[in-house]
Amino acid sequence: MDEESLTDVTVLPDAKVGIYYLKDGGNVNNEADYLPLLEKVDGEYKEVVRTTDENGQIVVEGLPYGTYAIGELEAPRYYELNDNLYHFTLTTEEKEAELALEDDRILVDVGFEVVDEDGECLEDVTVQLIDAETNEVAYETTTDEEG
Repeated sequence: MDEESLTDVTVLPDAKVGIYYLKDGGNVNNEADYLPLLEKVDGEYKEVVRTTDENGQIVVEGLPYGTYAIGELEAPRYYELNDNLYHFTLTTEEKEAELALEDDRILVDVGFEVVDEDGECLEDVTVQLIDAETNEVAYETTTDEEG
């Protein structure tokens, strides 16, 4: 076993990912053969779950040689959950692994017109869509000649 093995995973910021190991005799292509990796936290064993940082990355150090998988447990806000498992193997030759997971953005169509009190379309008006939970601007645009 090598305590220097390292895995660098890039997703999107604030994604929660789980780390799994391939059980002895398991088939690398069979998701049922992967078990949650455990770590001891405050005297109790818990599944290894990490939240990606502002750059969408996590680093996991000290994994023994073996075959692992990373899977997204919770997608960042406004993104679809990627339910694929991404496999990697650490060996004496391959002591590091870098993975990149991709999520599809959730898109919606919003249509509107900005008009004055006479019903005339207004051009060059800045319109913002505000996130109801965070009160932050989720989208901003400027009206065209059709309001």
